[in-house]
Amino acid sequence: MSSPPNAAPAAHGWSTYLVIGITMAALGAMAVPQPDPPAAVQQLSPERIELEQALARGLETWRTALQQYRERHATFPGFQPGREGARLHGPLDASRILPQLLMATDVWGNSGPLGHPGFPHRPCLSGGAPLNPVNGLATLHVLGPDEAFAPEADGSTGWVYKPSSGEIRVNAPGAVAVTGQPYWEL
Repeated sequence: MSSPPNAAPAAHGWSTYLVIGITMAALGAMAVPQPDPPAAVQQLSPERIELEQALARGLETWRTALQQYRERHATFPGFQPGREGARLHGPLDASRILPQLLMATDVWGNSGPLGHPGFPHRPCLSGGAPLNPVNGLATLHVLGPDEAFAPEADGSTGWVYKPSSGEIRVNAPGAVAVTGQPYWEL
């Protein structure tokens, strides 16, 4: 069937204009030159970039595990388990930190074998404690409840952890290459 000779052409729908607009925006975005990375980034060696990425991943792994433990147990790892019927936890015991993160736990924070029905919570850290790639250490220095962080890193351990606040820091001298921010302050 053909249209009558005097009929107006079919009107374009809004979707046609939308497609044209999106296409024009995409073409316009491709025409804009992309800025070069800052000179400091261009001068970084691939090894330095990998080191800083590994450091950021390690720190994020620790922080995620500590937060996950806290969500499950209402406290950060390192405290002795509470007792049934109470939400109070015992005093700080630094020897409990890694077992509480690397093993299965019960609701109070007692650690035990994975798969045992008495320990329903899976480990918060899988694969062991993250390695600090700057100094090659995966060890923790644990601060007491009233102990403050030192003004700077001493590099004697991989990480410094304060169970009373859940804060963990990189214990290595040095700074992020691009920003100059000390690793200790990340």
